[in-house]
Amino acid sequence: MLTENKARIAAKWNAHAGKTKGTKSWDIPQYCAYMNIEICGEPLPAVSRGPHMRLKELGPFKHAVSVGCGRATKEQALLKSGTVERFDLFDLSDQRLKVAKARYEEKGQGDKANFVVGDAFATTPRNTYDLVYWSASLHHMMDARAALEWSREVLKPGGVLMVHEYTGPTRWQWSDDMLDCLYRFRAALPPHLRPDDPSIKRPTVEQMIARDPSEAADSEAILPALKELFPDAEMRALGGAIFPHALRGIYDRMTPEDDWVFDMVLALDAAFRAKGDSHRSFALARKR
Repeated sequence: MLTENKARIAAKWNAHAGKTKGTKSWDIPQYCAYMNIEICGEPLPAVSRGPHMRLKELGPFKHAVSVGCGRATKEQALLKSGTVERFDLFDLSDQRLKVAKARYEEKGQGDKANFVVGDAFATTPRNTYDLVYWSASLHHMMDARAALEWSREVLKPGGVLMVHEYTGPTRWQWSDDMLDCLYRFRAALPPHLRPDDPSIKRPTVEQMIARDPSEAADSEAILPALKELFPDAEMRALGGAIFPHALRGIYDRMTPEDDWVFDMVLALDAAFRAKGDSHRSFALARKR
């Protein structure tokens, strides 16, 4: 699935292996709480706490797999909580796995994970895993349906699939309606928050591929494939058309007096979600 662009993708993520980027939407407690209410019914302030609560209710899982795990911090949390007993962790970036392995060993968890640099789809036997864990990596697969077919094959009967992903427009080809709403909102912010340029730009497909050939490569295909391959799956729309972008370049200078802005952002996001424009999704399914 990744052969053609494998070297470019690995180089891109190797370059970011030890870097910490600026604040992202999944770092903002208000946004995490908004999504977690949909996932588990509680306004938990960290992005993975809702999904992990749901998995803990279904576990423990003896053997799990994560493809595109990166530094594997979320997987480490599942091991620490006892939700998962052992993980196979796959990534194309040897540098990111090196960082992950060192941290696991530092925490005494090195024997609970198998770190594999390479393509999980080429080698994994059928009926291997109790849990297939997709968190912010399935949308990097070049063929989402094939990745989910693989997931179904490698799950043991009764095994669980979890998906917590960007499922919005492929290659970030956002709608005019979404971009217009974002412009109007950002232009109407108080002067101390208003950006010089309120617009959010839609990247071209060529720009997306040049930056990272895997980013949102087939994201629109995830939900249709899930419905087809796991027809009994529980699927929840988490929004995300508005909130990841509305405060871009603004959040880090907000003060507690600006908290009302979050209410406005989330109200707009909920309106888009209600009309079917949701860019993030959570799903749980069992292999029958």
